[in-house]
Amino acid sequence: MAKRPASNPLSISSLVRQGPAPRSSKKLWGGDVETQWVPFFSATNVLGDTAISDTSMGAPIITPIGEDGVPKFNRNGEPVRQVQTEIRRAVSSVQASFFAGLAQFAGEVQRLNQREYVEAVKRYQNAGTLVKEAEDAAIEEELDRRRAAALAELENIAAEEAASKPTTMPELDTLPEHAQEPALVG
Repeated sequence: MAKRPASNPLSISSLVRQGPAPRSSKKLWGGDVETQWVPFFSATNVLGDTAISDTSMGAPIITPIGEDGVPKFNRNGEPVRQVQTEIRRAVSSVQASFFAGLAQFAGEVQRLNQREYVEAVKRYQNAGTLVKEAEDAAIEEELDRRRAAALAELENIAAEEAASKPTTMPELDTLPEHAQEPALVG
């Protein structure tokens, strides 16, 4: 059986530290497939925790082949690139486990530090209320400004249209014959 490292690099404190952003051609759940997920799953395969196929590990990013046997291309004429299904499923499993671990951690801290936890949540809610009220006021002010600008624009358009229309009636003698008053028959 493979040896497990004595320390686990996935401690809570290491997860919240900021690290450099890697460059990638494909990412899953924010992690680069070839430089982060493949090495991680190589380790979990060695330990027997996962059993991702050699093919998926060796070619983690592929161009899918259509039912007609032709590689798929996008609208720009470039080949479509996608992550192997086994790796996508394994990442989804890690993600689900991660979020379950976060919930478990939060619940444990809440249980052990109930008073402090409740006080912290109340502080967050009060601070959030102030931010939301300031945002709402700023949004309403901007909407009022935009409404006023739109109304002013409509008034300008109406004024321009009114100015371009003639204000006098045409002379009767310039009207076509059929529009003049009919002669009395008698």
